[in-house]
This record gives sequence, structure tokens and C-alpha cells, in this order.
Amino acid sequence: MEIRISLRLTHLVALTLLLSLFPILTNDLPAAFACKKPPASPISLTSWARTGGPAIKLTVAPTGELPTHFLWATSLYNKINKKWEPWSAWKKFTISKNRKNLIYQSKLTSKYSQISFVSYAGNTCGRSGTIQLRVPLKSSSQLTLLPPQIASSLPLSLSSISLNYFDPDYLGIPILVTSQTPSICTTDLTKNVLSLLAPGSCKIRLSENSKLVSTPNPDISFQFNILENPVVLPETTQDRTDDIQGFQIHVVYVTVRDAPSNDFYNSGDINNWVALAQEWLYEQIGKRLIFDTFQGSLDVSTLKSNYLTSDLSHGNGATEIIDGEEVADSLPKLANEFNQANGGGKVGKNLFFIVDANLDPRYCGWGKMPGALALGYLGEGRCWQGSSSYLGVGLKINYMSDTIIHELLHNFGVAHVCIDQSDIMIGNSCPDSLVRKGAVTIDTTHTRYVGGSLSGANILSLKVWSDGTGERHIPLPDVCYMGELCIFPTKYWSTNAQLLDLQESVGGNWITLATFTAYKDPNPPGAYPYTYDVKLMPTSIGVHTYRYRLQPTAAWNEYLDTPFVITVPY
Repeated sequence: MEIRISLRLTHLVALTLLLSLFPILTNDLPAAFACKKPPASPISLTSWARTGGPAIKLTVAPTGELPTHFLWATSLYNKINKKWEPWSAWKKFTISKNRKNLIYQSKLTSKYSQISFVSYAGNTCGRSGTIQLRVPLKSSSQLTLLPPQIASSLPLSLSSISLNYFDPDYLGIPILVTSQTPSICTTDLTKNVLSLLAPGSCKIRLSENSKLVSTPNPDISFQFNILENPVVLPETTQDRTDDIQGFQIHVVYVTVRDAPSNDFYNSGDINNWVALAQEWLYEQIGKRLIFDTFQGSLDVSTLKSNYLTSDLSHGNGATEIIDGEEVADSLPKLANEFNQANGGGKVGKNLFFIVDANLDPRYCGWGKMPGALALGYLGEGRCWQGSSSYLGVGLKINYMSDTIIHELLHNFGVAHVCIDQSDIMIGNSCPDSLVRKGAVTIDTTHTRYVGGSLSGANILSLKVWSDGTGERHIPLPDVCYMGELCIFPTKYWSTNAQLLDLQESVGGNWITLATFTAYKDPNPPGAYPYTYDVKLMPTSIGVHTYRYRLQPTAAWNEYLDTPFVITVPY
């Protein structure tokens, strides 16, 4: 008897109707033996040889009543029309001493991408429960396992990861995930998750060979680092006493008047973002940045800003240009608020603001270039989407840690890199056709900003690393450093006839420190072509007031320029 289903029915409705007709098909079953109840559902194994498509094997369940037959039907997914074809007619497989296993061998075609296979076992007492398989119509070579495209470091607070993330290509067959470090991480098949238990290296094995499937493809191993839960210090508006002297990056968590707080500080998320940024950098270039700490824990200040979201957002009327992009003038506003709460500016210390508001739908942050101020913010669903964002699927780094690194590299003098689509410094100033693609990298050529300076700065030469390497600090206006030649402001003059004295105000007196001779700039910015190369090594930490003095000649009078201030923080 042949049963056909109308094309107008959906795949699910068609299957339901097909099942409702099952008793009609079993009325004529031979009474091969006496039974007390229907048999158990058949056991299925989907397997691939090295060539060809999947084969589905049905065997009798090891327990329960014996069946006399299997009934099965198939439907194919038409990838061209994007719909399931009607179910086939029921087919019957009679079980005997010499025919205990049903093997269905599928065929690979360009038209179909999946097969749905439904089957039952039956005897004279009735039918078993249904099993339904959906199997990709692919060869074994198209099912080769790839490493999961998730971040190589994750926080312990993430707690668990859906096992679905360990099938990056969504191959459509069950992937067996086995922990090789059960004290660090373990699988919970009842919840379909990998549970994170303790800090350390979580090692897992992925396999396409189990009770359900079998392929000739080899198993693969994958491991990632689980970071311990951070120590979150009590909230304070103040910058606590530093553990070290010198350059460091101080993090400030900002909430605004008109947006609810997500409490990203007390939740530990901010500490996690910084820690994961550090681990990513160490994995890529073997270095970690210097962040401000107090008694060994990340020092984060909280700032309840008096500004509204619109005051800090693009379109508020006040903007600044950073790396060719127009952004809101939020950095100086936030810096002024923070400095007022802390009794003055923090010269020599970079400030990174994490703003709990959606400031601009185009970005996740911005930073001065070069400079000492940067920010990242939690855009609505773009820059942070909850704890699952830690996985950084595809990018292999979460967006907030990515933003922290990206904006700090702007502070270090690095411009956007519009060549490599995976580079962490790709940005909105790049052409629209150049979008972020694949796992994030950092200057893989070692010519643009890691070992070279084609993109504005060589970050390896800067004294920003926890291992103490680097030759100089970030060049900032009006800031110089002990042990480094200080380059003083450049000014242009109409004549080269006068010598220039660099003078410092000491105890109310102007003391000449050095004298310089003018030279002609081949490309002056204005009408005056002459300037002086004024450089000097600082001799003491502090705030210094200087001025330029042009010495008098027979033709020119003495000229005293406007005093200016240089700060030497360390």
C-alpha cells in the first residue's frame, strides 16, 4: 500500500499524518510469534565511509519484546527551493534470522542538503515509539572537525558553555564532547553544557564517533584557559594608592543620569574584561600592559556622572576629530569630572572610562591619538550581549576586551589599519568594504605597529609593559619624563639672526638652561621659515615653568615669549 502526502502540507504536519496511518499498515502483519506488548524503538547508527553519503543502520533494541519488522520513510530537503519534499511511501523491512539489520544508503546530489529518516519497530502487539533523524547529505570529508572558534581564555564566572559552540560549522551531526580535565571542566549531557569548575587549562576532546554516528574523521583536541574569579575591591570614587610608581592605566566605571546601571563593576565583568584583554595580548605578543592596582587587585574608580547620555553622545553639537573620525567630546568632560572628584589631574596616568550607556551606534569606544584618555561603552546589543559574549565566537576575543586594547593602542599613537580584515586596529575610518573578518589578530606583518611604525607608532618601544621593556613613554603635549630627552614646543620666526635661550622660572628668577641656533625648515607650516630644535633632558620631577628668550642683536631687540608649563610626572 502506498501513501502520499499533499505538497501543501508542511513537513511536520505531513509526518504527523503519516504516523496516524500507521495502524492501517500493521493490520496485515504476520503473527510470527506471541507477544505481550509492542517492541522498543530500533537503535540507529548513522555512518560515513571515506566516500559517498551517510548510511543509516537500524538494529533491534537489546531489551524488550522482539519486533517482526521495521517501517521507515524518508523526506529530502530541497536546498534550491528551500523546503522539504513530500514524505516517501512507507517501506517495510521484515526481520528474520538472516535479516536483522536494516541499512539505508543515501545518495549525494547537488539538489538536496538533508535527509529526514523516520522509523518504527512493530510486532503483532503494536508499534514502538518513533525515531526521527535529520542527517546532512555530505561526504565524510565535508564533515571534518575544526577547532571551536571561541576565545582561548574565559572567566570562571561564565559557569558553563553550551556544547553547541563546539560544533563551529554546525555540521548537523552529534559531536561527542569529552573533558580530559574533569577537575577543571566537565560535560553535563542532561543540560547539554560544559561546566567550568575551577581555574586552569580546560582540555576537551571532540569526536564524530559515538553510539549515534560514526565517521572516518579523526578526533581533535582543544583547550582553553579558565581565569579565576577576580577580587573586586569595594566601590570608591577615589583613585586608591598605587602599588607602583610610573605609567599605568586607571579604569573608571561611569554611570550616567538617565540610564540604569547594569552594575558591571560589582558583577566582576570589568575586571574580567581587563584580565581577558591582558591574556589575549600575552598570547599574541607575549606582553601585558600595566594597569593600576591596589594591593594586587585592579583599581577601578566609580563615577556617577552628572551628564546625560545625550551630553556624551555623538550629535550633541560638540565634537572632536580622532584618527579622521568625528566623535563626541565626552573624553574631556569625563576627565574633568573624575579629576574634580580626585583633587586634580592625573598627569602620567592614562584613564580608561567604561561608560554604562549607549553613546554611539557606530562604535564601541574611542581614544585620543596619542593621548591619555580613552573610553569604551556598552552599546545596546552591539558591544555586549550578556555573558555569552565572553565566548567571542568567530573573533576569538570578546568585544569589550577588544575595545579596551583597540582604544589604548590609539592612546599609544597607533592609527587604524585598513589592510588586514582581521587586525584589531581596523576601524570605521576604513572603507566600508573592509569589515572585520575572522579571528582577531595584531599586526601579523610586524611592520605597522608591533616591531614597526608604519601605522604611527611601534608599541614595543613604549614603556607601557609590565615586563619593564620599552625605551620611551607615550609622547604627550606638555609632558616630559626623567631619563628621556624632552622635546619642547616648536615655534617659527621670521629671522635666524637671534640665538634662543630656554629659560626656567626658579625661585622667582629666570635661569637660562641652554641656548639654540635657528635653522630653516624646508616645509614650514606658515610664512615664517625659521625654528629652533629645542631639546633638553629633565633634571627633576615636578611642574616646571619655561619660556623662550630671543637674545638681542644690533638689529633686533630682546624678545621674551609667553611662559609655558611642562610636567615631569616620573
